[in-house]
Amino acid sequence: MATVWVIVCYLGALLAFALGSKVLFRGTSNDYFVASRSIGPFMLLMSVFGTTMTAFALVGSTGKAFERGIGTYGLMASSSGLIHAACFFLIGVKIWSIGKRHGFVTQIQFFRARFGSNGLGYLLFPIFVLLVIPYLLIGVIGAGKTLQPATAGAFPELFQSENPILNGGVPPWLTGLVICGVVLAYIFAGGSRAAAWANTFQTLVFMGMGLVAFVLIYNVLGQAGSPTNVAARVTEQGEVVQDYAFDKASGKLVKAENPKVVGKLKHPEEAEQWAGRQPHLTRDEVEIIYKAKNPKTKKVVAKTREVGVPWLMFLSYMFIPLSVGMFPHLFQHWLTAKSAKAFKLTLVAHPLCIMIVWVPCVLIGIWASGLLPWGMPPAAILSNVLKTLIGNPILTGMLTAGILAAIMSSLDSQFLCLGTIFTN
Repeated sequence: MATVWVIVCYLGALLAFALGSKVLFRGTSNDYFVASRSIGPFMLLMSVFGTTMTAFALVGSTGKAFERGIGTYGLMASSSGLIHAACFFLIGVKIWSIGKRHGFVTQIQFFRARFGSNGLGYLLFPIFVLLVIPYLLIGVIGAGKTLQPATAGAFPELFQSENPILNGGVPPWLTGLVICGVVLAYIFAGGSRAAAWANTFQTLVFMGMGLVAFVLIYNVLGQAGSPTNVAARVTEQGEVVQDYAFDKASGKLVKAENPKVVGKLKHPEEAEQWAGRQPHLTRDEVEIIYKAKNPKTKKVVAKTREVGVPWLMFLSYMFIPLSVGMFPHLFQHWLTAKSAKAFKLTLVAHPLCIMIVWVPCVLIGIWASGLLPWGMPPAAILSNVLKTLIGNPILTGMLTAGILAAIMSSLDSQFLCLGTIFTN
């Protein structure tokens, strides 16, 4: 229950902080939609960075690293840091200048005026709405997937689950309902200024809590000499084993006398090549067979996972960060800037902020490969690592609140963006 109360307190603090921005509200549509174009450098950085950090940045990156290994950082984070900054410089500053000159608050207004076509505006309307909604739903789903395992056991009679690991946890539908309610409350009250204030608060929270979580987990896994020693290993026989286990009774990491077998190489002839290596610490591809429970039939079945990152996948993922230039909610944040100079801090610090967030998450996913069942859903990896290794319910609540902060820092911008598109 302590974990739940910590999260409730966080949501209350967020709501109070965001609603505090209402004292600066000027009572105009321009202030509601783009904060009267008065957001300074630091708050612009926090807003833009917080908006780009979705559920995938924390929850998804850890789960992806659990599946693919260290190459996950190269897939998204390294390219995003450079390409995002380039888009902000080449597109964002120019859009801000044009938007201020003509009073634009949405992309549709910009394209409609640029090409002198109302028909183009009607065409883009459903496209942009359909672009934002799935992005928004990912955040809501990610929040539910994070909170349920973190609060498992808190309400065993009220929220029963077929999965014993999740029994008693707050169900995803309730998490989504509460989070959407909190976000919509301060967005309705304060608009883009409230979103900017909330994003600043939430970004500081999830970056701070992320670093705290990383340090705590590092200290626990450091008992193995180095946390990287914990990652799953391939034996000479081609079996994938976990050499360590966490003893909850003593709160210590224990090296197993008989390593736990969690899988085997799909191609036994590769055993000699991979013997003694840890697949998650290299970008080289290898297919591994493991067992997992089918969520529908409840039967244990054999599955195959490719650990590593193929070159074609790596190259294709480099195109994904380019989408940052077309997201309507990010477009709207650009328009809130006080001046073109306000972008300077964002251009310099955004790649560094990405590194601060992504490096710990990817490493935690790699380390988890040597501790958690391989059949566990990727979205549940981060919360299970926190609950298993940290143990303290108050700390778990604080760290879970940090994850929710990252998710909600995108949700508010997306809700505001949808409202702006429909009303302008």
